[in-house]
Amino acid sequence: MRSGLVPSAATVALALGTAAACGTVLPEDDTAFADGGDAAPPAADAADGATVEAAIEGGRDYRAEVMADEPVAYYRFEEDSDATSAIDEMGLHPGAYVGPSTSVPGLAGDGQARKFERDSGGSGVSVASAANTPLAFVGTQAMSVEVWIQGRPVAAPEGMVLGRFANGARNSPSGGGYGLLVSDTVRFVRQRSDKEFSVSTESSEPFPSNGTRHVVATYDGATVVLYVDGVRSAAAETADELEPSSSPLLIGGGAEPFLGPIDEVAVYAHALPPERVKAHYDAR
Repeated sequence: MRSGLVPSAATVALALGTAAACGTVLPEDDTAFADGGDAAPPAADAADGATVEAAIEGGRDYRAEVMADEPVAYYRFEEDSDATSAIDEMGLHPGAYVGPSTSVPGLAGDGQARKFERDSGGSGVSVASAANTPLAFVGTQAMSVEVWIQGRPVAAPEGMVLGRFANGARNSPSGGGYGLLVSDTVRFVRQRSDKEFSVSTESSEPFPSNGTRHVVATYDGATVVLYVDGVRSAAAETADELEPSSSPLLIGGGAEPFLGPIDEVAVYAHALPPERVKAHYDAR
């Protein structure tokens, strides 16, 4: 069991303005993240229904809790530091490791997590997600993203834990996307080519350099909800439709990575209900 500091206060920030006015910018020419890599690792076997139900009844199997909610993609980072491919537990969307990263102790139970390093050529996992794939989430399609993260270096800039933005770049004038970013706050962004919407948690204390957090952002087609450590922390409405693009999903942030361990990244094509978010957190 690990303990985490739940924000003592929450506010909602709703920012509608030009995309250029917001956030950290990733490079426009992000050719290092052009696709998901050539080598597709073997698919991991999904737990069957009986195994999932038994594990949930026991209340301790984190993987089973996640698999029971049928993610579109699920990355556990159990690979060694020299691995070139990130395994998707669903066997459908393998990623490619790009730039420097290392394996570190896992954040949710045993196993490993991944720590990405700042690098001039970018660092992270690139997952091919063309406009017609389940990872695109164009229009107002419902979705959820879920991660475990651990702290951040003191005074580090805002880092992108995961995101899918046009041309691989935040604030690109030719499209939009979505992303989860962390600094002193946790922020989920839905960005169009002409404006940006974001919802943020605010805490009376800065995001600690050594604290472990379970972060979930959900969107049901009308409302974004942010959860930290199983607790609803912020919410706001948005009906903005996201444009199609062929940009990959980046985990670890590319040129502006989140500078702390990342673990158990799951993406869903539906909004996780509060009780399931709490069940995931409790199964750590």
